[in-house]
Amino acid sequence: MSSSRNKRRIAKNKRGKPANQVDLTGQKLSHARRLHESGRLYEEEQIYKSILAQNPGHLQSLVMLGKLALQAGHIGTAVDIFNRAVKSDLTNPNCYYLLGMALQKLGNSQEAEAMLREANELDKNSPDILNALGLTVSYQGLFDEALQLFRHAIKIDPDYIPAYHNLSTSKKFTVDDADLKMIEEVYRRRRDFSVANKSSICFAMGKVYNDLAQYDVAFEAYDEGNKTVRKQHHFDIRDFEDNYLQVEKYFAENTVNKTLISGGQQEVPIFVLGMPRSGTTLVENILCNHSGVSSIGESALIRETLDQFSQVSGLTKAWNAQNIYEFLDSIDNDSLKMAGEYYVENMKKNVVDMTESIIDKTSLNFLVVGFILRILPNAIIIHCTRSPMDTCLSIFQQHFSIGHDYAFSLTEIGQFYNLYQRYMKLWHKEFPSKIIDISYESLISDTENETRRLLASCNLPWEEQCLSRKSVGNSFNTASKLQVRQSIYQTSVERWRRYEKHLAPLILELEQ
Repeated sequence: MSSSRNKRRIAKNKRGKPANQVDLTGQKLSHARRLHESGRLYEEEQIYKSILAQNPGHLQSLVMLGKLALQAGHIGTAVDIFNRAVKSDLTNPNCYYLLGMALQKLGNSQEAEAMLREANELDKNSPDILNALGLTVSYQGLFDEALQLFRHAIKIDPDYIPAYHNLSTSKKFTVDDADLKMIEEVYRRRRDFSVANKSSICFAMGKVYNDLAQYDVAFEAYDEGNKTVRKQHHFDIRDFEDNYLQVEKYFAENTVNKTLISGGQQEVPIFVLGMPRSGTTLVENILCNHSGVSSIGESALIRETLDQFSQVSGLTKAWNAQNIYEFLDSIDNDSLKMAGEYYVENMKKNVVDMTESIIDKTSLNFLVVGFILRILPNAIIIHCTRSPMDTCLSIFQQHFSIGHDYAFSLTEIGQFYNLYQRYMKLWHKEFPSKIIDISYESLISDTENETRRLLASCNLPWEEQCLSRKSVGNSFNTASKLQVRQSIYQTSVERWRRYEKHLAPLILELEQ
């Protein structure tokens, strides 16, 4: 054998892998990137798994596989994968950062904080890490430390906009606030930023001016932020209305099999749902202060369960359409039981502290209450209600990222709210004994009695600590992280009147 051929055979890369194996892995990764760009995520996932089957410690594949798990809402799986990534490279700050982010989504703020502090030790000048650590401690109510971390991220990179936004939502501003001038200066340069950063600083400025009771300029900032984001989203209320009409028609024409089946689960899912900003976080907080309750927060798990158990082509693109219920009504109780058990088992993987009752606080689950109660007949449905005007204004003032394409226009928010009311009217008609309405305003004005009614509806004994606004063993990864730790306050009622002269498009829609 020639010397040159022998050299080729034993060629190694820096990790000691044969050159031909390295080339093949590179080809697979390039193919995976193309699949990702085209949205073929399942095929992309299979490529990373094939690489890991040959090389279990391949860091890039672990990182990308973990990110896909996060994107799909498989938080527990993502935590496991990022743990493997950390073990694969104990000196890589990005691995600790990603693990910390996943742990925070899981609701485990203390472990998330530990991982993010480790990431910060390895890289003290990363705005991403400092910002994530700030968010994590803010979810634990440590707002002073959070503010210091956000300011540190800004000092390192004065154009790091996420830190400005998080700083604005972590405290209430006053006219002499030292951070006010800093945020205003960045806001004046907003036209130089990307769409994401421009919208983010607009929402931050709106929050600041709202705190200062400068409601006209606050509305201008919110409006500009929403218009900036709206250009990046597709929303047509007719798509949702068509789906609703199909569901309504199906229930009108069919005697749906609503016979309750025993899912066999010991844990009782509690679904807290309704429009976003309607008090779902407040209700979650009250329930999570009970010793028998924990939460998975907002999750895509119901949608994932539907994906797993439906054989209807393209169903996930219209997940509340008529064919869901045709499918459910055509399968036997054993299949329904399996779907329910699938949901419960995966729910248990995504909760930190196992309790008898577990909350899923995905507000838009109101679209599929019929599906939920077919696969989980023992589930408890808590429907949060709030003044339509306060709800819709609060949505307009919230910087949503994904999953809320209706949220960037007063007209479209009003249209979606009207659709929501039609859905809840239908579910009350079809499942009259299964849905418990909790009014935000009543919870504010008569806290103890409404809390007692809430606990009784969830078959939970009274515990005095449920009246506490301080979380017990739970962190709140939510837009309401500051409000939820404050005392119950009446000023959140009728807030819309401060902005009334700007809300004509919303009022017009709601009057219809």
